[in-house]
Amino acid sequence: MFSLIIPKKEDHQLFYISGLGASISSAPSEMEVLNYNLKFSILSSKNFKIKSIKPILNEKLENILLSNSINISVEKTLSKSNELLIEGEMIVDTSTLEEEELNHLLLDLNTFKVVFNNGEEIILSNGSGSGS
Repeated sequence: MFSLIIPKKEDHQLFYISGLGASISSAPSEMEVLNYNLKFSILSSKNFKIKSIKPILNEKLENILLSNSINISVEKTLSKSNELLIEGEMIVDTSTLEEEELNHLLLDLNTFKVVFNNGEEIILSNGSGSGS
């Protein structure tokens, strides 16, 4: 279960995720690698220690996930002038999916949980900031 922390008014629009890219073979397989990358930006003038970023999976992705862990440890302090490229992968079983369903999997990977500073959490979607 995931929790959402609503940012304080002064922390509105802390972070931004953009440029999400994902790829997977178009041929169904019992063990396939789904690769993804995204740009993570700080919109505030404050510095933040980014601890981890984890994709939030919908039911379809959860049902085919074979990876034990999809959490990406970052452990970097970022300021507004920094941008971070996050690259991740997960192992999935696509053997029961059609080609159209495989294409939709890539669209379904668009929301991420960010853990920062002292364990604070926020949910971000591709192309939107933390206050959207």
